[in-house]
Amino acid sequence: MRVCVSAFLVTTTPGMKLAGVGRHMLSTLNQLTITDLGHHYDVFLKDDVDMPPEWLACPWITWHRIPVKNSRQRIWWEHFRVGVEAKKLNADVLLSLFVPLPLGCRVPMVSIAHDAFPRTNPDWYPPRKRLILDQMTSYACRKSKAVVTVSEYSRNELCRAYGISKDKVFVAPNGPGNNVRMLSEEEMEDVDLSKYGASNYIFSVSTIEPRKNMDGLIRGFSLLKEKYDLGDLRLLIAGAKGWLDSSIAQVYEESSAKEDIEFLGYVSDLELNALMQKAQLFAFPSYVEGFGIPALEAMTVGTPVMTSNTSSLPEVCGEYASYCDPSSPESICEALHAILSDGAKAKSLVEGGLERAKQFSWDESVKKLEVGLNFAVN
Repeated sequence: MRVCVSAFLVTTTPGMKLAGVGRHMLSTLNQLTITDLGHHYDVFLKDDVDMPPEWLACPWITWHRIPVKNSRQRIWWEHFRVGVEAKKLNADVLLSLFVPLPLGCRVPMVSIAHDAFPRTNPDWYPPRKRLILDQMTSYACRKSKAVVTVSEYSRNELCRAYGISKDKVFVAPNGPGNNVRMLSEEEMEDVDLSKYGASNYIFSVSTIEPRKNMDGLIRGFSLLKEKYDLGDLRLLIAGAKGWLDSSIAQVYEESSAKEDIEFLGYVSDLELNALMQKAQLFAFPSYVEGFGIPALEAMTVGTPVMTSNTSSLPEVCGEYASYCDPSSPESICEALHAILSDGAKAKSLVEGGLERAKQFSWDESVKKLEVGLNFAVN
């Protein structure tokens, strides 16, 4: 099978590396260079993407690096030109690593859609961004021969919100970030975390936007510090700014624990790995997730997880998380305290989480992606 891959949103710029969709696209491309499924891939991407030597050496992938200078040129390629190129190449199927699909494409198409949030939760987006994402997702669901998503939760939501049949929606769960693994003591010593000024901390990572519920985490942490004697415990939050974040900034400014909370912004993959591994626990009280890669990454490095009892997160973490109601700061507070106050519980979550994380890998993800590709062709 010859697969044309539209990967124009793939980027290696720092801000995108922490985001779930960005991690998914990079990890999927990387795994396609490792897992030989007997197909040939023509991958179209921007020419400013750093190409690892192993990508360039992969014999079953042809890289088409397109000089895209601005968003207008990218949109032209995503929505028009890549479909023409797929036909010229006699591709059997066109795969979009994110929802945008070309108009009038004469090749069967498969789209990866992570969630239905633009339609189910419109208030979490600026109006223009919501409209664009909703229209692209709707078009992808209608025109794709197969839609691939990342969890059973997202599969159900896409079918409900966009009125498509479950028969054409396939689940290919994520793996952890490519660079996330248990670091050795020697490797940990090589990472300088002293600049973050904490050795006793709760860690969280996400794009700073309403859906991620950082304001709820700040309120829950503030209650935790008020209610319990936890000494110098701090809250470190990594991640780039997203949108509609002014309310989060206000909650932070008004917090009684403001001095113990720090926004780190972007951190490197190695620092992220080390910060997560050394944390007392990883906090991820998102209102809703399509999958929840950070929770999986925390389990992968042996850190106990506190997360929400909603959407895909129980699907990812199973029994091995301390769950909260994300709409309740009190619930977040107590779910955090349940780990901090009970060493046996924390140990159980770590041990169970390590085993749970082994069930997810990018190798399995691309093999399940192939099921969707075969469905579209046949």
